[in-house]
Amino acid sequence: MAQERGDVGIAVDVAANFARRLVAKYKLSPPIDVESLVRRYAELIFAHIPFDGADGISLNLKVIGKTTRVIVNQNMPPIRQRFTMAHELGHVIIPWHVGTIIDHVNPEEAQESSHYWKVEAEANVFAAELLMPTDYVEDVLSNVRDLAEANRLLASECQVSPVASAKRLTSFAPENVVYAYERNGVTEFSGRTEGTIANALSWGNDFPSAPFDYAESHFTAILNGGHIHWWVLPGEMHFDVDDGRTWREILSSIAEDIGVPSSNVEKFKASVNGVVAYANGACKRNGRHTVDAVVSAGIQRFKDRDGYEQFVDNKDFHSFLVKKAQELVGK
Repeated sequence: MAQERGDVGIAVDVAANFARRLVAKYKLSPPIDVESLVRRYAELIFAHIPFDGADGISLNLKVIGKTTRVIVNQNMPPIRQRFTMAHELGHVIIPWHVGTIIDHVNPEEAQESSHYWKVEAEANVFAAELLMPTDYVEDVLSNVRDLAEANRLLASECQVSPVASAKRLTSFAPENVVYAYERNGVTEFSGRTEGTIANALSWGNDFPSAPFDYAESHFTAILNGGHIHWWVLPGEMHFDVDDGRTWREILSSIAEDIGVPSSNVEKFKASVNGVVAYANGACKRNGRHTVDAVVSAGIQRFKDRDGYEQFVDNKDFHSFLVKKAQELVGK
């Protein structure tokens, strides 16, 4: 069983390997005929599933003497059904997935045990690798520098949803990369690559007029009636500061400028210093502990974050950040 494997990351890697073996065995390439593939291993049934949020059900997994059955919710859109079929096939193929599993393709939506989450995560990894094979994704990225266009190509050619293709790309993109899908002025989904310090845009909120305006690159493409955006953020940012004040003096001046009530000044300062401390710690962990790296990390943490808009827009914001970073790196 998944929880007995110790290292969850290893189990997920193994799940992906099972999908790679299947791709190699049948010499598959996108778009994968996932329905025919499932029928090789199980009885496939399309039906109404009377459980809220359930995408599919796997029955009789590894049960001796019984036929394995995969039930897919016919009320879901065709693209989602494709991912569900690949997900259910993961349960069928992965040896330690046994018994009966009622699936939510998005396990975070289900109130289940940690074991359930691990099993679902493994099946999701299997499905992503099957529908969007590593070799194919790497080939796309070797020929397409534009991450939004790569996202569009994956969604179109692999016949997967924009969010599934975006999540898949994050496995290949470097740190300091964020993405968001906007339709009708609303951020429908967003995310970031591993190691990225910046916060992703909030789902369901109005799409900002100029998010991540400090990005080194911004790519966008039309996808399913909306726009997919990808931003590459700088790992370091340099600002020349000619200010004789200490960071404490600058911070006090900013608090006064933006009208922080006197009763709330200390709390405001503590909050600001907490954000910078997080940015500094992240730079230490990734082995890039320079003033310019801490400044960039600080900007990523403060920008596009509710409650700090006036602070970031203040004329002394960069001066404060540089002075604070100089002290932290100096230590």
